[in-house]
Amino acid sequence: MYKLYWSRRTGAFAVETALTLCGAPFEREQVDHKAGAQREAAYLAINPVGQVPALALPGGQVMTESAAMLLHILDAYPDSGFWPSDTAERAMAYRWLVFASAQLYETDLRYSYPDRYTTAPDGAEGVRQAAHAQVDRLWSILAEALTPGPFFFEQGLTLLDPYLAMVAAWHYDLPRLCAAEPRVHALLEAVTSHPEVGPVWRRYDMPMPAPAA
Repeated sequence: MYKLYWSRRTGAFAVETALTLCGAPFEREQVDHKAGAQREAAYLAINPVGQVPALALPGGQVMTESAAMLLHILDAYPDSGFWPSDTAERAMAYRWLVFASAQLYETDLRYSYPDRYTTAPDGAEGVRQAAHAQVDRLWSILAEALTPGPFFFEQGLTLLDPYLAMVAAWHYDLPRLCAAEPRVHALLEAVTSHPEVGPVWRRYDMPMPAPAA
């Protein structure tokens, strides 16, 4: 059985969604993120970086990095149907999953926590302004790839979609993002209304997209 160390509004949402959709047996252990439990010795022994989530595998090994956890779960459940079977489409799924993790997720962190990215006493505002400009450009690039939508691939929901929706929900101004990029808004609505994914979204207290105009 898997053990997911989770906290609300963290990347654990995407991992729990993957476990749920693939039918993997798992248990959850909440990490009190607001109280700083992720920086305590007990959790640092699980994930030395002090980030949530972490995933204990059935064999006892521990994984970090939510995107890597999704790929592992897909390897463990290859017949789940929640990843493209076509080789070219799989290549695109890998591309955009890593794009979301390395580009969008990281840029959002630079906007939200600019002090982590500078040692200059007055450097945080410059980091935030640069992230502000970059994140809008990155979402424009991704929105262009979301054609025709609402899910990334015509086959329907894959594990890429909840991950993209999760990162979108962390945008510093979600209503503005939804207004500027209707395809991102459509993805969010499709993910949050999915009968299996929607309940996980709400349990994690993820921001809900505004109703379409």
